[in-house]
Amino acid sequence: MSFVQMRGVVLCAVLATAGCGHMVAMTPDVVRQEGRIVVAVERERALKAVEEALDALNIGVALSKPEIGLVVSKRFTLAAYATRGRYVASVNEDTIQYDVTVRPAGDGAKEMEIVVSPRGFHNGVEVTAREVWQLDGAQGQRARWQQLFGEIRRMLGV
Repeated sequence: MSFVQMRGVVLCAVLATAGCGHMVAMTPDVVRQEGRIVVAVERERALKAVEEALDALNIGVALSKPEIGLVVSKRFTLAAYATRGRYVASVNEDTIQYDVTVRPAGDGAKEMEIVVSPRGFHNGVEVTAREVWQLDGAQGQRARWQQLFGEIRRMLGV
């Protein structure tokens, strides 16, 4: 097995700790279908809830731009591991960062749409568009979205 094939197998195993069943790229369509909620609160309150939820989940906030409705999380480690080659071992790290946007849902500003766009990195190189994401399972991205959305709702009291 070549190094490139091995790296793909290892990354697949790590980003999808439940297995390599059905892997997808994190496209805008996937995010639109899976990574959004709508809440009936004003924008400032939704932004504050996003920041508090990220902190409560020990992810943290790297950047907040309330004027444009953007919160960027710190990168958090999914896995750190070593792979062994014939003569050398390599240390690897797979991380995720969330780009969260808060914007009015529809024409009125009575409801806010919160969109969580995950970005994946392997040793600091972005792999978001590659088919390395597993949506299902206890460690899948759906579960991570639901955990974050649950925490946002808890912060909002809804």
